[in-house]
Amino acid sequence: MQKGSRKRINLGENVDKEITLKELYEEHLSYCETRRLSKYTLDTYKRHYSILSQCLGDDYNVSEASMTTVQAVTKALGEKFSDKLTTINSRLKYLRTLLYYGMEQGYCRKFQIKMLNCPQKNKTPLTSDEVEKLLAKPKTQNYTETRGWVIANLVMATGIRSRNVREVKVSDLNIKDKTLYLRDTKSHKPQTIYLTNSITKILAEWLKLTGFKGEVPLFPTVYGEEMNLHVLKRAFSDYAQSRGVKTSLHILRHTYARDLARADVNPVIIKELLGHSSLEVTQRYINLFGEDVRKATDGLDNLAQYQKSRVKLGGNK
Repeated sequence: MQKGSRKRINLGENVDKEITLKELYEEHLSYCETRRLSKYTLDTYKRHYSILSQCLGDDYNVSEASMTTVQAVTKALGEKFSDKLTTINSRLKYLRTLLYYGMEQGYCRKFQIKMLNCPQKNKTPLTSDEVEKLLAKPKTQNYTETRGWVIANLVMATGIRSRNVREVKVSDLNIKDKTLYLRDTKSHKPQTIYLTNSITKILAEWLKLTGFKGEVPLFPTVYGEEMNLHVLKRAFSDYAQSRGVKTSLHILRHTYARDLARADVNPVIIKELLGHSSLEVTQRYINLFGEDVRKATDGLDNLAQYQKSRVKLGGNK
């Protein structure tokens, strides 16, 4: 064989298995179930696949997957569903998860799938006045208002995500030890939250008022059922508006993170408190409040205390 006719061997080119998109989806979903991913994650995958199948079709041959496929899906998502970049990226992440699984199984060639460039928007944290309005104790024992008040206090005290607020059970709360156990987090790992005296007292009062026990949701609907995420977010938004504040649970989490950054808490500790998968994620979070932290430290001259006399560069002239 002449040197010019030699062909370099590339891993992933010898795809010898054929499978349709629907078959890949079903196999991947079964795999995720064996890994005991949360119901929330599985339901999210199901919703994303419903949209993806409309872009490619259930019978799409996965062995043909390439960057051209990703580009076609990206275009279809923007034209047929939503042209919002964050929404498109959310659906592309599922496509990437699905195809990367297919690549590992040898169903398609390996290639890198990148998300669209999406500028990070500064989700402005709440002011002290707005936080005080949200955390002011209700004057009446109306169920939905009291529930909103307890949730607001819990998120401001711990920074937990909306999905954890929805999924947490009464049995996950230990008033005596002042801990809250999150069975499943965004990183698919359990996490123990250590509670302050203030939020422990509020949660104890909530249990006393409701009589909730055991494996029931800590924050159910008025009918005692687990709220879906959309209902929870809408219910909290309504609660906040009733207090004269336009906000969301996610902004409340940002406010918690902002307060940690203001207090100059070690980024490693912030990472653990927020349940981030890496310090890079935490740093991006902290960077959102760069201007806020700058203002908090404005005028602080740490060197001044060490300078007995002013030093003039270049000597005396």
